[in-house]
Amino acid sequence: MQGISIRELDAPLGAEIDGLDPTTLRALDAEGLESIRSALHRHRLLLIRGTPRADADLVRFAERFGRLVTLYDHETTVPGFPAIVRVSNIETDGRPIGLAGSQPLPWHHDHSYLPCPARESFLEASLLPNDPPRTVFADMAMGLAALPAKLRERIRGLRAVHHIDERPDAVGDARRPTGTTPDYADATNVLAQDRIASQRAIHPVVVRHPESGVEALYVSPLATHSIVGMPAPEAHALLDELFERAIRPDHMYAHAWSPGDLVVWDTVATLHRRDGFDPAARRLMKQMSTACAEPLASTEPTRAQRR
Repeated sequence: MQGISIRELDAPLGAEIDGLDPTTLRALDAEGLESIRSALHRHRLLLIRGTPRADADLVRFAERFGRLVTLYDHETTVPGFPAIVRVSNIETDGRPIGLAGSQPLPWHHDHSYLPCPARESFLEASLLPNDPPRTVFADMAMGLAALPAKLRERIRGLRAVHHIDERPDAVGDARRPTGTTPDYADATNVLAQDRIASQRAIHPVVVRHPESGVEALYVSPLATHSIVGMPAPEAHALLDELFERAIRPDHMYAHAWSPGDLVVWDTVATLHRRDGFDPAARRLMKQMSTACAEPLASTEPTRAQRR
């Protein structure tokens, strides 16, 4: 790609793209886009520095990866751009303009509660506090590979239920009561949270990425609370073991944000979480996600599991 270079980050995953300014972004041809997609499949995450981009440019870039998710109500999205969700603790006239507030955000895949979940996600920093919270990413293809062989064989072919009810009065009712799943409540927008809470999906525990073909563990502390056909105590114990073994520092990249940073990541093969921050500070991020064209496919079970 003329004028554009991609270099690996000094981390277990991720690469930075240099030279992709708004003008280059608008002029990106099919060959350039394919190079970026290949880099994303290889590195799981891409970092593009710069200044905050025009909303139309953000949407135009993200749309070239696939159909954008438009799930949220108009109060949490950028006016005129229903695919851009404002992740923010800012209020206007006493009403939140976005989602997720200032509390820590637990490990999750984006939109895993949908039958066709998110495939790529895009997050741009528009306004940051003086001490911005980090966003941390974990490579779940690495996480799967790190599991003991017998445990990998055990989970192939299993399916898990994904569901999020972030409303404050639902904590303790709709999530696992034990193990590594933290309590999390998002009180920022009632309409959006009601819409999220109404969604529920079942996905394989081990999935094959629909484009790269990589195998990855597809469970999260925030959204995965049960395994189909497995008693709750056994399922909770298994999930806790998977989280403990797979979500490890040597599988992670922690991003320290600067204004204008745009991070694109593979949200099928990674998890991400966010640190909490001072609620008196102001933070505004713009997020989009593409949707998988079909439900996620499982990897083939072993001969022993077919018996």
